[in-house]
Amino acid sequence: MVVRVAGPADSPTAVPFEMQGYLVDYSESYLAVFNTEHEPIELVNLELEASQEQAAYRVNLEPEEVIVFCKGPEALVVESIYSNGQEHQLAVSLLPGCPLNLRRPAGAAIRLQMQVAPRLDLVCPRTTATVHFGAKTAISASQSHGGVVPEVMADQSELMPG
Repeated sequence: MVVRVAGPADSPTAVPFEMQGYLVDYSESYLAVFNTEHEPIELVNLELEASQEQAAYRVNLEPEEVIVFCKGPEALVVESIYSNGQEHQLAVSLLPGCPLNLRRPAGAAIRLQMQVAPRLDLVCPRTTATVHFGAKTAISASQSHGGVVPEVMADQSELMPG
């Protein structure tokens, strides 16, 4: 299935983001889409001495902060930041149009590890996510599974004729 996720309302630069995956769970309030493959398109290791910009991201190096901005069209995962002899594991996912502000000790050298990621595991509010495309199902819509897709569903269902 393909899920279209609207960017956060408080981010004026956020743009809708589409991601493929498997519907894992849903409720009145949330939608969960997971992926079995998480191979990044690109691994990025930056030794920052000045601001940098590439097609997928922009990193602004300010005197007291580092601002990482995901330009898209893929998501950006900020894995870690290294500064003043300490490494901090972050694993923060940024959707296109979203920034991440990190505190920078005054004038400290900064190293970032990131990856451009076409697929993520995603749990998001249904108010910001809609199913853009889905496949036919062999399970009756009247059957209730309490919002959780049973593990045996694929084994017990038959494919519908096309």
